[in-house]
Parts: sequence; structure tokens; C-alpha cells
Amino acid sequence: MDEIQRIALVKNYHESLEEKLEEGALNLHSSLHVVVENKLALGEDYVIEIVARLMCQGEDRHEAIYAVAALLSEGIFNTLKGGSEAFEVNNCRRKLEKITSKLWRNGQI
Repeated sequence: MDEIQRIALVKNYHESLEEKLEEGALNLHSSLHVVVENKLALGEDYVIEIVARLMCQGEDRHEAIYAVAALLSEGIFNTLKGGSEAFEVNNCRRKLEKITSKLWRNGQI
């Protein structure tokens, strides 16, 4: 299945939920979900471990993926705006390794 099809499936899933997102936000949200799903499918150990840890701490799979996507998008945003903290895999990985369900739920990531 190609990337566009995967994004469409995630988008369709989100459209079936009670939460309603505007079209642009839904497209971005779905794309970020697919990025994380791709990392899981490729067997990227640190992403697998983080999603598993968040789920062990009480998050459902969807919320765990959303938490990882949020941190990845923060790194991408910093790169796009040309901030002092350019996107680096190691920097992003360090932030991801520190995430917990409690931090995520309290908006501290």
C-alpha cells in the first residue's frame, strides 16, 4: 500500500471518531500518524519501545502514537522555522526516551 493510501485509511478512521478536526488539521494529523506507523513497521527499536512503554502506562495505541507524533512534529517545526534547535535524530530520540504517560497527559512534553 502506498503512502497516500495509508494516510487515507488513517484519515477515514479519524473521521469515524467523535473528535472532529478541520480538514487541514486532519490531513496533518493523519500524515503524522503514518510517519509513526512507518517507523513501527520498519522496526525502529526506540519507537517500538516508546509506544510499548506508553501503552504499559495506560495509554491506548492511538494515544501512544499521537504522543510520539507530537514530539516528532515539534522537531520538524523547529527545523522549518530555522530555530536554534535544528531537527536532529539524536535530539528527538532523547526527548522521546523521556516521555511518560504522566508527562503526556499533563502537557509537559
